[in-house]
Amino acid sequence: MRTTRHLATAIVLCLASAPLLAQKQVHLLATITDPAGADVTTVDPKDVHVSENGVAATVVSVEPVERVPKVQILIDTGIGMPSEALGDLRTAVQGLLMALPPTIETTLVATAPQPHFVERATTDHAKLLAAVDRMGVAGKLASNVIVERR
Repeated sequence: MRTTRHLATAIVLCLASAPLLAQKQVHLLATITDPAGADVTTVDPKDVHVSENGVAATVVSVEPVERVPKVQILIDTGIGMPSEALGDLRTAVQGLLMALPPTIETTLVATAPQPHFVERATTDHAKLLAAVDRMGVAGKLASNVIVERR
């Protein structure tokens, strides 16, 4: 009777501790290309080899993930920037936007006088380039405000 109880307890402990001793799954994100740099459309888990500290890991599955790259451009248009430099700033930002690939979702944010969206996230380069013309320097914007005292 006592042996049966100890045996049953040992079996229950072994079954309960098995999930605790099991290895945890790790998810990896990778860009897989062929030697020419073209995207690979299908990958078999047998073709992927992963090791950690010289120990081979088992690859369970390989699934495609569609990701949209995103960029946020923050521009400091604070009082420290002279209004004469606004043209150079706009030209530089337009050049940066032209250099970005058309698939990148871009957000344009000016940080002065307080952070605000000049253009929210979009892949439309025409909208982004038009938004650059709406940027102003904080000091210049503040000087256009007329305060009347009575």
